[in-house]
Amino acid sequence: MGSPDRQMPMMQRKPLVLIVDDVPANLHVLATALRADYRIKVALEGAAALELAGRETDPPDLILLDVMMPSMSGHDVLRRLQADAETRDIPVVFVTADTSEGSEVRGLELGAVDFLTKPVDLPVLHRRVATLLEQRRLQQSLQRSELKLRAMLDSSMQFIGLLDTEGRVLHVNQQVLKLLALPLDALIGERFWEVPVWAESEQQQAAVREAVERAVHGLASRFETVHTRADATTMILDFSLRPIFGDDGAVAFLLPEATDVTQQKAAEESIRHLANNDPLTGLPNRTLLTDRVNQAIRSAERSKEPFALMFLDLDRFKYVNDSLGHDCGDRLLQEVAQRLVSTVRQPDTVARIGGDEFVLLLPDTPVAGAMVVAEKLLARIVQPFTLDQTALAITPSIGIAMYPGDGRDFASLSKAADIAMYRAKREGRNTFRFYTQEMHDRSSRLLHMESLLRQAIARDELVLHYQPQIEIETGDCVGAEALLRWNSAELGLISPGEFIPMAEETGLIVPLGEWVLRTATRQAKKWLDARLPMRLMAVNVSSIQLRRPDFAAMVADALRESGLPPRRLEIELTESAAFSNPEVALDLLEQLHQLGVRISIDDFGTGYSSLSYLKRIHIDKLKIDQSFIRDLGKNGGDEALVEAMIQMARSLKLTIVAEGVERPQQLDSLRARACTEVQGFFFSRPLPAAEFEAWVLERYQPLPLLPDATSAPAEPAAATEA
Repeated sequence: MGSPDRQMPMMQRKPLVLIVDDVPANLHVLATALRADYRIKVALEGAAALELAGRETDPPDLILLDVMMPSMSGHDVLRRLQADAETRDIPVVFVTADTSEGSEVRGLELGAVDFLTKPVDLPVLHRRVATLLEQRRLQQSLQRSELKLRAMLDSSMQFIGLLDTEGRVLHVNQQVLKLLALPLDALIGERFWEVPVWAESEQQQAAVREAVERAVHGLASRFETVHTRADATTMILDFSLRPIFGDDGAVAFLLPEATDVTQQKAAEESIRHLANNDPLTGLPNRTLLTDRVNQAIRSAERSKEPFALMFLDLDRFKYVNDSLGHDCGDRLLQEVAQRLVSTVRQPDTVARIGGDEFVLLLPDTPVAGAMVVAEKLLARIVQPFTLDQTALAITPSIGIAMYPGDGRDFASLSKAADIAMYRAKREGRNTFRFYTQEMHDRSSRLLHMESLLRQAIARDELVLHYQPQIEIETGDCVGAEALLRWNSAELGLISPGEFIPMAEETGLIVPLGEWVLRTATRQAKKWLDARLPMRLMAVNVSSIQLRRPDFAAMVADALRESGLPPRRLEIELTESAAFSNPEVALDLLEQLHQLGVRISIDDFGTGYSSLSYLKRIHIDKLKIDQSFIRDLGKNGGDEALVEAMIQMARSLKLTIVAEGVERPQQLDSLRARACTEVQGFFFSRPLPAAEFEAWVLERYQPLPLLPDATSAPAEPAAATEA
């Protein structure tokens, strides 16, 4: 027999829980969670735990024991506790990060009563500790009176019973009787594995019988069972069966216990679904897609069959959100998801990995099969959608990568499919493209070019070239257009047609555009001070720059810094940039007008200008796109369009400039139609600053000293020329 303190029933004192862990932070978390209901002692290593557990006064009622500790493992601590008659009855719960089945089995075989995995679910911890301490009370009570034990069983809200060492039912509490809808007399004396609740499943019945046999031999068992309630709903029980030892150390009783974990399992399944599925469409997300692609790779390695990975992106989906709202956009994504799923096979996977981007995994699919599926997807998606009684048409762009030719892991395959998808977008949208090595090379070059472009300003690799603008009537050079050039130290001279679109896509156009503006205004002021015979410096501005709310302030700052009079600067906007969002453009152009800056619309005739907006906005010049000038004198249709644009500009009192003049016939035709100004290779290619200055001085006399040549006002000025 132990000391009186060891025999004192727990109900006479607040239960003491000993927490053993070599990590102080873990001790703090568990102790904080339990301190309100229990007395707590802690130990950082096994020897200290054994000393606290073996004290004659105030021994612990329950031990939460870490398994993996440096000096003495939890298993070793438990062996010593079991070997000591004074401590062998203290229930021990292993707390470990090792979730393997073998680890749990080993711990239970050593004598642990339960097993918790890290990080510990604190509500589960509270329930387990409460239950185990209740069992502890039961065990102590059994040594005094079986009648007291039965009363305690009946008071529990858990499903608890009492069996003899042959597995026959001695007693069950009211919770079990409610579950079985049977009287107690119908159960007494029955072998536990033959109780009707187990008859639903032979597998569960066999598991219960095996648990009884293990308990008879002193081993605890734990597993889950599934049952059907009277209302046909499903209930999941966390079931355990453990032995209760008598004073002689032999198994005296068996204690089956079950907790209804149906809601907990439903919550876990919900969390698992959210972790693996897109909440909007219910499709697999990137996490689940990655797992399925890895499974497909393992399967393909065995079968030697290819499979396809498709990236599908909705073209111009942003306009749906902007025009109809995000709720409408979300419903469109849901309907697209349904169409995709209904188009492919059952073994295929359709995932959404963000925004309007979907990924399709097609196992056992060769190139020809992938092509057929892509064509079906295109045909299915382009069919109109009806949202809020509005018919909406949208198209997809699809990129396809094939295993194993385009990659042997998910990362390389997804990269290849993504590159192919962007190629499909660049080549017209509403189409599909298979990945090729040429795409990889181009993508790598663009990525490398982006990295170099980010450093180009600091490395002084950027330069402006200037192309003269000529007044037709007088032949005077009235201005210059600043054009950006990049001479990379590593890649050499790079075409603007290659790096400007990349800069716009990456946002680099903002710092590049600011550099161009500040450099051009400084150069214009230098030429103004040198009395170079030209009036204006024209600077192109990207639509991305226009969307920045501080653009007008940046222009004002560049003028102030350079000292260039505002009326000497001309901002060139493409037609699409100026009119894609007219209300925003009106506000910005008004700010620039108030500064005194001149405005021109570039590439006129290629976009979608509204004549009503042309009348409302403050612009000074229209530039006819060179595509209309190229065949001037050869194509009557172009001549009619050019004449119409010139007449419209004259009626609006705007200067009209023709771009891309390369032949005298073009110049003659434009002169005959009273075009105001021209520029193009017929006069000069774009030139570096020094060459441009020499070109101008060779042909024109310097201007007399002008009133604003030495002044440096950058404040708002009148928009008309003095």
